[in-house]
Amino acid sequence: MTQPLVTIAISTYNRSASLDQFSLPAIQNLTYSNYEVIIVDDCSTDDIQSVLIKYKKDLKNLRVLRNEKTKDCPFQGIESLKMLKEKFVVFTELMMISVFLTV
Repeated sequence: MTQPLVTIAISTYNRSASLDQFSLPAIQNLTYSNYEVIIVDDCSTDDIQSVLIKYKKDLKNLRVLRNEKTKDCPFQGIESLKMLKEKFVVFTELMMISVFLTV
């Protein structure tokens, strides 16, 4: 039996350090292999682009949607839903993802 594709959706605004130190390393260490990552960047002004470029090499299933102007969190969730390939999705805050993914 094949594993279903699970989408991990993360919305972020100026949290490149959290992505770099917690969220993306936790995702890299997953033992479940059939997943994709969608990051919705709410027009961050920090160095998030360089962080995403760094991880894109190892996370081939990483997709990024960057808002051209800052919007609110519910909108980001809706935008990530538009990008889904399958029906299983995990919405999470940056700091919680490392806890969630170790369960």
